[in-house]
Amino acid sequence: MVKLVAMYKTPADLEMFEKHYFEKHMPLVEKNSRTDKVRSIKA
Repeated sequence: MVKLVAMYKTPADLEMFEKHYFEKHMPLVEKNSRTDKVRSIKA
């Protein structure tokens, strides 16, 4: 099993970052990766 953890600094425009992340990045990850599960959480 492989677990990837990505941590980001708070961007200057959080709303734009989250929009891009969830509307563009995550669909690509889910479509193009060989994973059983993709999960995103905010701390």
